[in-house]
Amino acid sequence: MLVSRSRSGTGGNGPSSQPSASGNHYDSSSGSRIAYQTLATNVGGPFRDTNGVSDIVRSVVEGGQVASRYASNGQSCRTLGNGPSQRPAISEAGTTVLYDTDASNFTCYSSGRDRNGSIADVFVWTERRLGSILWSFDTNKRELELDSRNPATSACTNYYMWETRDPFADIALARRSGWYSDPAAKRAEAAQSERYHQVYMRYGGPE
Repeated sequence: MLVSRSRSGTGGNGPSSQPSASGNHYDSSSGSRIAYQTLATNVGGPFRDTNGVSDIVRSVVEGGQVASRYASNGQSCRTLGNGPSQRPAISEAGTTVLYDTDASNFTCYSSGRDRNGSIADVFVWTERRLGSILWSFDTNKRELELDSRNPATSACTNYYMWETRDPFADIALARRSGWYSDPAAKRAEAAQSERYHQVYMRYGGPE
């Protein structure tokens, strides 16, 4: 069955890739939940896709039917990202989708704005809020200053992971290592060195 399709059933008008499927452990009779990256402009809803970059779509497949909507929009935002979104990871129930993005407009309210600009971040979209919030930050919940990429999630999204070179993602480790003596120099070094490219995990709360 074609998943990356328009509401009329035709294939997307651009390439789609990087699918991630739910496990449907909680409701196996409801069919599959699938998240994927797409450059098509006719496979999601309810927003118009005019940004010219890749977006994330979450599809629900039930009884031979496919219902899709964009997942790469911010909470309270009715527009898609102003930068490419890619590499989705979906929860077992299919109600939560993580992905990384270069967009900087995913939060429309000033207190939650993505303040690190074009630096890539990991965002999480949920079926409940129908929008995405920032999910890659340091242990004090501040935005990172180097890219975050390639998210992964546990079945219930109570644990999630991503990759970054930012040496200050783990504040306690950075302090023990003495990196706060010159943070700017350490970040400049980390941006050029593969050894700082590490995997971090956060606890997202009980599910």
